[in-house]
Amino acid sequence: MTRTSQTRWLEISVRTSGSATRAVAALLDRYGEGGSVTEVAIGPTAGTGLDASGALIKAFLPVNGAGRIRRRAVETALARIRRRHFHPPPAFRLLRASDWADGWKKDFKIVRVSSRLLIVPAWKNVTPENKPIVIRIDPGLAFGTGLHPTTRLCLKALEGVVRRGSRVLDVGTGSGILAIAARKLGAQRVIALDTDPEAVAAARRNFKLNGIQSGVSLRLGGLSRRRISRMDVIAVNILSRTIRTLAAELAGHLRPGGILIAAGLLEAQSGEVSAALRAAGLKMIGRRHRQGWVLLLATPRRDP
Repeated sequence: MTRTSQTRWLEISVRTSGSATRAVAALLDRYGEGGSVTEVAIGPTAGTGLDASGALIKAFLPVNGAGRIRRRAVETALARIRRRHFHPPPAFRLLRASDWADGWKKDFKIVRVSSRLLIVPAWKNVTPENKPIVIRIDPGLAFGTGLHPTTRLCLKALEGVVRRGSRVLDVGTGSGILAIAARKLGAQRVIALDTDPEAVAAARRNFKLNGIQSGVSLRLGGLSRRRISRMDVIAVNILSRTIRTLAAELAGHLRPGGILIAAGLLEAQSGEVSAALRAAGLKMIGRRHRQGWVLLLATPRRDP
């Protein structure tokens, strides 16, 4: 179902100490719509037991049957984390999707990914020095502001492998940030896929914001049964279990010598994903880390 401004959402917020911050953030990243937001840093608070490295972490769930299932999973996992690390029980608040979008705007800052790539919120004016590649983003309800560690890992990886004339496939495009980056880095053709109508709408708006009128094909739907020629680069920044499921199809869409960028993986998940990609005929050629998240680089294996 397409998400609209009338959709009801449940905000989950957890005040957590430094020792549990990574575990809570990873949990809410997994179940929250669009990942989690670390809203503020907090210092010691009387009666809470929180230390100076604590944080307020938020996530959002739709108020429907699927959202209720995800809430139960979050509450169960948070209870397990609380047995190992102190933090108060989660707080829940009902809000509308428009409130959520405003919340993203409050937390979305200008992000310098590298000396070449600069992510700028659509509602901010900036005159950058040294003429970097500027990517303007209004994420709406879609994941991909450039703030999340996996997005930044993917942007840096694209910067290293996209060449002028490259053909790039972005699976699970979200806000379109990776597709836009690939095109601005010189890719001749970019195909961007997403199964969420709201994400496709957000990506289309962001293509327009960045003046991208050609060279990018935006499609609603998944990779299965798509007639796509072999690509030079494939970027897939989605759930680890989905990457494992799609491993053979991803490998089949890579040209010899092409590069797969696989992200959205926690440290504990990277081994299973690596194994699935190897079983699909790829070999690992790189591994990058950021704040507990992992990005894998793979290429088709040459048969002896």
